[in-house]
Amino acid sequence: VYRGPSGAPAYIHMTEGLGLVMAAIYLYLVVRPWQRFKRAVDSGAIAEAAAGLATIRKIVATNLVLGVIVIIVATAGRFWYMI
Repeated sequence: VYRGPSGAPAYIHMTEGLGLVMAAIYLYLVVRPWQRFKRAVDSGAIAEAAAGLATIRKIVATNLVLGVIVIIVATAGRFWYMI
């Protein structure tokens, strides 16, 4: 019997929550840093574009780490009850 999302194990909620955080980070990336980077490249401001690219790299690295955490939680979560 399906009990809805409230009946799901904690690791499912964790992966869902982290996925939403990752989506929000990506949305922020597209709205702010990417637009600034694109404007800097279009105007030929190489130093400003390089700084923008460094910011984008940090955001992407953060999302990568969160993605690895999601994979670990999703694959190991079903075994948590054994600990």
